[in-house]
Amino acid sequence: MRKILIILLSLPLISFSQNIGCTNPLALNFDPIADVDDGSCIYCDSLANFSTDTIITYDSLVQLNVLNITDATYTWNSSNIYNGQDIQTLLNYGYTPIEINNLLNQNPIFGSVDSLYNKDYQGGVIFYVDTLLGSGFVAAPSDEDSTTWGWVCIVGDTIGQMTSDSLYSGKNNTNLILHGSGPACSQFGIAAELCYSSTQEGYDDWFLPSQDELTKLYNNLFFIDSLSFAQDFYWSSSEDQTPEALYFNAQGWNFITGTAQAMPKTHMHSVRAIKEFNNSASNFLTVFDPGWNSLTVNAFGCSSTDSIYVILDSIVAGCTDSTAFNYNLLANFDDGSCNYMICTSPKPTGLYSFDIIDTRAKIGWNNMNDSVCMLLKYFVRYREVGTNSWNTKSAGVGNGLCIFGLNTVTKQLLNLSPSTHYEFKMKAFYCGGTSSNYSPAVQFTTSDVCPDMNNLSVQTFNNNTSKAKFTWDTTGAYTFARILLRIDTTGANWQTSGGFGVYYPTLYVNKFGLQASESYRAQGRTFCDSNITAYRSVAWTSPIFWSQPNPIRLHGGVSINNLDVYPNPSTGVFNISFSSDKIDDLNIRILNLIGSQLYKENKQQFVGEYTNEIILDNYAKGIYFLEIETSKEIIIKKVILN
Repeated sequence: MRKILIILLSLPLISFSQNIGCTNPLALNFDPIADVDDGSCIYCDSLANFSTDTIITYDSLVQLNVLNITDATYTWNSSNIYNGQDIQTLLNYGYTPIEINNLLNQNPIFGSVDSLYNKDYQGGVIFYVDTLLGSGFVAAPSDEDSTTWGWVCIVGDTIGQMTSDSLYSGKNNTNLILHGSGPACSQFGIAAELCYSSTQEGYDDWFLPSQDELTKLYNNLFFIDSLSFAQDFYWSSSEDQTPEALYFNAQGWNFITGTAQAMPKTHMHSVRAIKEFNNSASNFLTVFDPGWNSLTVNAFGCSSTDSIYVILDSIVAGCTDSTAFNYNLLANFDDGSCNYMICTSPKPTGLYSFDIIDTRAKIGWNNMNDSVCMLLKYFVRYREVGTNSWNTKSAGVGNGLCIFGLNTVTKQLLNLSPSTHYEFKMKAFYCGGTSSNYSPAVQFTTSDVCPDMNNLSVQTFNNNTSKAKFTWDTTGAYTFARILLRIDTTGANWQTSGGFGVYYPTLYVNKFGLQASESYRAQGRTFCDSNITAYRSVAWTSPIFWSQPNPIRLHGGVSINNLDVYPNPSTGVFNISFSSDKIDDLNIRILNLIGSQLYKENKQQFVGEYTNEIILDNYAKGIYFLEIETSKEIIIKKVILN
């Protein structure tokens, strides 16, 4: 039997560590201890490398970018001349306040640093920019809760440091307060702690402003209504260091009187947090105009410069997504209008009623078209409140092609009952075949019946044969009444008495300009709304008939013979002739249809032949009347002016 000798050798475990970094000694960030290259090497000629000489964009702007290197400085030289672009837009596109200030002050000068105030930036509203340092402050959009400064929280005489009033000291003041003497300094909810813990707009570097910072905030933002400053005293982070105060007071601003003052730290007052921004370097620039742009980057002791030419091509806005319902093949700029027709079919909203009368009512609703849903048609259902059966009507129908959504938002309901409570509801039908449920019902009440006109009558006057007076009664109040009349001949034109109407409570109206011995008919009606003439009595009154009096003869009388007017019709000149075989006083007049006098001549103790030329060419075309009055008769003859 053989014996096998097994020898186990115990060797030490050797591990090899790897140092990852830039291994190229020619790189600016060469790491001499790195043994594995991670591709992070940066070379001088790549600091400001746009990778192309020209960029073409179909947008109205383009953002230029290079490597973002910590502690590098970026100097841009752009042909993007400021031409009054909106400052808020520039801030939103990454321009710093100091960069915008420099643009504002180029030739031509478009503004000053004040133009930056009340603009949104880094979660707050700008209220101070240091044009030398490029830094500044923003105020939080809203107040923190009202609170105390911190009773028996003393900084200046306990930790060897004092708070300051000056600019750029508020952040340090806040830290000093939170580490000050007394239990209140670490208490939750004091002014400094509320600001330090604030996360308004997603930022966590807020602090309680110093007295000088609060002064700038008041001077530059107090009159901005949207910031909703309280009519109150506002705390600063600066203690009152006057000997008599013994640090028991803190400073601030009275936003009621607009003055700086100190208040006891125990008082409850308003708090507005602020934060600081600096002129941090930017590795990008948003360009709004075509042209050359250059950049110089300094980092790792190296300076690198590169240039790029920007071309902003014509923009054709539209939907650029080929899967969208409204894809535009020619569009090179997506304007966010793409419609994928994912419509949730909402019920009509905003239902209301208006122009309600006794038998009609108009209803309205919101336009239910939007970027997703396109209307095809509406249905409306209505009924008397308390009944079971609905009346269903169409409330507008589109063209069926859904090229444009139906924009109808009103409908008139007809044949309703007076003095009745109704309710209605709406349903929408959308392009794509979907529809909504009916909306909640909305109620309205129709008006009372407009009262009738009763006992319409007419009165004539023998001494004025062109006049008639209409009178009537009514069973209730209305708005106005209207009288229509015409010569009692088929096809004669209707005319009104009293113009638009006779307003209640007047129950009569005079009509002038009627023809003597002519037969007429008239009817009347009441109306209960000056703007909605459909709100009226049920029907016109039955017609009344009468003839105007005729105490005269048309072609001569006892004393007037051979009356002649020629030419008649005439364009402006009439010749009048007649003979009188008795001595008498004569009045000769020309009247218009309403009885107004255009011409008058008096002949005392006249007998014999009369001839005269009368000129009317300054008057409007129409019908006029020649009137010859004697002591015993009135003779009228119609003349026509063409």
